[in-house]
Amino acid sequence: MFIEYSYIGFYTIILIVGFYHFKKYEHSVLLKWWMGFLVYSFLTELVSRYTIERFRIRAIIIYNSWYFLNALFYLLFYFYKVNNRIRKRILLSLISVYLVFFGLQFVYLNYTKEYFVYTWMAGQLFVVFSVIIYFAEMLNSDKIINIQKSLFFWISLGVLIFNVVLLPVFVIGELIDWQGIFEYIIFGANIILSLCFITGFVLSKKEFNN
Repeated sequence: MFIEYSYIGFYTIILIVGFYHFKKYEHSVLLKWWMGFLVYSFLTELVSRYTIERFRIRAIIIYNSWYFLNALFYLLFYFYKVNNRIRKRILLSLISVYLVFFGLQFVYLNYTKEYFVYTWMAGQLFVVFSVIIYFAEMLNSDKIINIQKSLFFWISLGVLIFNVVLLPVFVIGELIDWQGIFEYIIFGANIILSLCFITGFVLSKKEFNN
């Protein structure tokens, strides 16, 4: 029970720290959209927890929607963040493949009764590729010198670790039943993700959040 409610706490802390440091990124449309997505994620946790506790049913629609939009958001996030034309085309291809993949699962599976696990895994894999593409562009620019002062760096680091940790968990979880261990792994991954976001808010400088 503690683990399930802790995610609401994580988002609450992230949002409080994030809005407190709003001046550092108020000029960035991408970062403001990212904050908006965090608010949506926070509301998702609230609504899903209420649904589970109040009606004693699984919040499948809510989680399917969040996992789909989470991957799509970060794919678009990095598509608009990178500048290299070839990298943009690669990201656009990933977005297109992801949408087709989701569409196929939507047709053949019941969106309200079955978790779209394969869509989740594809989304996580594509997001990992997107972060790597972003880091590759940073390594070939002068921005690498002060990258630790950029909120984009800390977002990317957290997202990369989170997805790299959870992707094999989802894959292996399809083969064996280890739900109890999975809960602790996802809990630890969320702690790391939250710490990266909070560190980014604290350490980043306005001039590097472009």
